[in-house]
Amino acid sequence: MKLIFLLLSLIVGVVLYWRGNRKGKVFLRGMGVGVLLAIVFMEAPNFIHGFVEGFQGGFNN
Repeated sequence: MKLIFLLLSLIVGVVLYWRGNRKGKVFLRGMGVGVLLAIVFMEAPNFIHGFVEGFQGGFNN
């Protein structure tokens, strides 16, 4: 379920950015960038935590 939400958010963010860029509307482009940044901030802690755990597990074995 989480993967579907992330993919849908990614698609919405990219579409908003492209539509705003093509039509010259800064507001839509900003919304697209905001959605993409929200995805990054939502997933970055999980990515960093997983990287540290994987590195520690590989280093300790």
